[in-house]
Amino acid sequence: MLHDKNSLLDVLEFMKSNFDKIPKLSELSQASLLSSTRHIYNKMKKNLIEELVKSKNFIDRKDYLLLDPRIDSLKKKISLLVSNTYNNLGELLDIIDSSSYIPTISCTPFSFKLFVSADSKIHLCEKIGYKYPLGYIDINNIPQFDFESLAINYNKYYKTIACECLKCYNIYTCSTCLFERNFKCKKFSKEDYTKQLEYYTKNDYYFSYYYPYFTGYNKDFCINQLKFDLLDIFSQELDENSIFSRQLINSNFYGRLSIFPNGEIFSCINKVTLGNISSNSIKNIILEEMTENRNWFLTRKSVSPCSSCKYNILCPSISDFEIFMNYFSFCNLQSWSRL
Repeated sequence: MLHDKNSLLDVLEFMKSNFDKIPKLSELSQASLLSSTRHIYNKMKKNLIEELVKSKNFIDRKDYLLLDPRIDSLKKKISLLVSNTYNNLGELLDIIDSSSYIPTISCTPFSFKLFVSADSKIHLCEKIGYKYPLGYIDINNIPQFDFESLAINYNKYYKTIACECLKCYNIYTCSTCLFERNFKCKKFSKEDYTKQLEYYTKNDYYFSYYYPYFTGYNKDFCINQLKFDLLDIFSQELDENSIFSRQLINSNFYGRLSIFPNGEIFSCINKVTLGNISSNSIKNIILEEMTENRNWFLTRKSVSPCSSCKYNILCPSISDFEIFMNYFSFCNLQSWSRL
């Protein structure tokens, strides 16, 4: 939570150095804010986007993309606009019907989680203001709910915003919580969405990572995009265990099995199948992989020209892309040999 007593860079540095994680940052919520305390809120609040822009030159680009809430929102919108994209089993079971669609991303009571505050009130989540409890815990520690009143209140909440939602281009990709916006929301047009997409796609800072696709005729292009040198190798933060494991296993494949829709099982999708889930036991598949197929143990020492390179234990494990291309010389061996 950003506020006037901390800084974005300090929080990021603390989380990365102590936990090797990128934190999810948010601004102070103004849900249920009293007008008499707004001046205190304004003094304490920090705008996340403004803080990111000010710190842009001091944050790794990949970290920046994970921190920027606009990117996260855009990814969610694109994901929801694409058919057959689900984040969990609950979404897979839901069928969107415009005639019964509940406006906004606001959770319906008891559909996701519950939060009990210090005063024994039960809320939809920890971000919703104290004015909208679902119920309370009585002196006997028994939850108490008035379900009829809840239904009436929530129908009233949704009715307040529904007319705006029907005009909004984001009706099925909404990321707005009613309770955080005090039941106010500005409709989003198709033109607004198009401008947002254009801004990010034309800005190289946001879209400067490209993943080449090998067609069989663009080998030089793929090599140019994926090549690396000693500086890249030595810039890695490798501990003793990582170096040791790269001599024995392939970290891209080890412990993983891919099962295709037809039931075929692979330890590497660009190698031969290990069997079929309908006719082979997983136990036997794993045993075969460990003793015969051995893609899990495909290291740089087993392919040329890596096997003759003195730096092969420092290089990343062999990838599917290299196997698909049948090419393992993405480094500049000539410059390495002089060292």
